Amino acid sequence: MIEVTASKRKIRVKGHANFGAKGSDIVCAAVSSLVNTTLNSLKSFKKSEIVVKEGDVTIDIRHKVKRDDQVRLEMLVKGLKLIAMQYPDKIKVKEVKIIL
Repeated sequence: MIEVTASKRKIRVKGHANFGAKGSDIVCAAVSSLVNTTLNSLKSFKKSEIVVKEGDVTIDIRHKVKRDDQVRLEMLVKGLKLIAMQYPDKIKVKEVKIIL
């Protein structure tokens, strides 16, 4: 199960979907694609604010975020929610209102 927690100051994505065999899990691939694209597009974050480990990504928001990055983070959460709607037994999104 992939668990996503999105709060005012942190977005965390952890776990594995276990939808398919390693290397062919379409749910993990979709989540990884969204997360990696977002991480690569963030402009106002320092390396210390983004922690990436196997199966666990945390974006720790420690400062006022530029509008462009705010939109990117909101789109990440919306995209993850869409995946969760299609695969509710593989990904859960817990959201605390995001106001950056």
